[in-house]
Amino acid sequence: MIPAQKPFIIPLFLPHAGCPHHCIFCNQKTLHPESGKRDLSMLRRERDRWLAFPRDFQRPVELAFFGGNFLGLPPGELEACMELVQEVPGAGLRFSTRPDTVNRASLERFRASGLHVTAELGIQSLDERVLRLSARGHGVDAVVAAFKALKQAGIRVGAQMMTGLPGASASSDLETAAGLVALGPDFARVSPALVLKGSGLAKLYARGRFRPLEFSEAVERTAAYVNILEKGGVPVVRIGLQADTHLEESLLAGPHHPSLGEWVRGRILGDAVLEAFGRMGGKRAGQPLRIRVSSHLRSRMQGMERSNVSRFEKAFFPAPFSIVTEKNQGPDFWIIEYAGGLFKDPA
Repeated sequence: MIPAQKPFIIPLFLPHAGCPHHCIFCNQKTLHPESGKRDLSMLRRERDRWLAFPRDFQRPVELAFFGGNFLGLPPGELEACMELVQEVPGAGLRFSTRPDTVNRASLERFRASGLHVTAELGIQSLDERVLRLSARGHGVDAVVAAFKALKQAGIRVGAQMMTGLPGASASSDLETAAGLVALGPDFARVSPALVLKGSGLAKLYARGRFRPLEFSEAVERTAAYVNILEKGGVPVVRIGLQADTHLEESLLAGPHHPSLGEWVRGRILGDAVLEAFGRMGGKRAGQPLRIRVSSHLRSRMQGMERSNVSRFEKAFFPAPFSIVTEKNQGPDFWIIEYAGGLFKDPA
């Protein structure tokens, strides 16, 4: 059963724990160096530190094991992690894991525990060539099988995805997005590939054999990707990696920005306005335009660094336009107003 409220998530990091492969984009030990040693007492202290924070005690608690391959842990370590969850009354379990380590024994263990479980599958791509070039060690068939097994076990499934990996193109990334919709995850996280110190991508980058996406390219591609997912009913809960000191220190190259999510969300909204504008056809020839938008969406309509304003000026020229805030409208309200009436793409 899915909790009615958004859970209070306690992140516990297990860098590379249980991973049978070193994927080309990954170096979790540089992102979470303080978690390099998997010591139960350290994990328990970290859990208790989070539990001591001021919070809404009506929210359910989830212990989330990230950074490794949870279902690839040795049985004793897996049981120890389960105990950390069961020591907190009513707590749920969340973990990241590889698709090819989802197995019947683990799923039976979860069912017997009675815990609310969320599995985040590290999928990254549904393109066989991209998976191979990324040294994932499994194919798309393993992803499909993992989804089937988890859903049959009644486990909530998230998908961790990446754009701009070696061998990926704009079209192949968007085909992956469409394929993911067909698999039906409960949510997704999407991030452009970054070059981290000590990773396989760092070696390819140094040799000139890999070029990460430029920032503008990453925003455009990721926006199209996220739009496909959310129009297909898959909510995207995070865009880009969480910004912190370790990431900044380990980043060699790539389209990282602490507000990447807002860049992408602004791009999606701008794309929707321009699509609606294109559907207006002859109705708008040279006429002044006003984009009426809710207070909630005003800054996103303008875009980060007024990026949408620049796009609108180019698309609407020579017609003048303005963005007008509507304070009494719902949070998602926007519409284009012109001399002949109002227009918004019904999609």
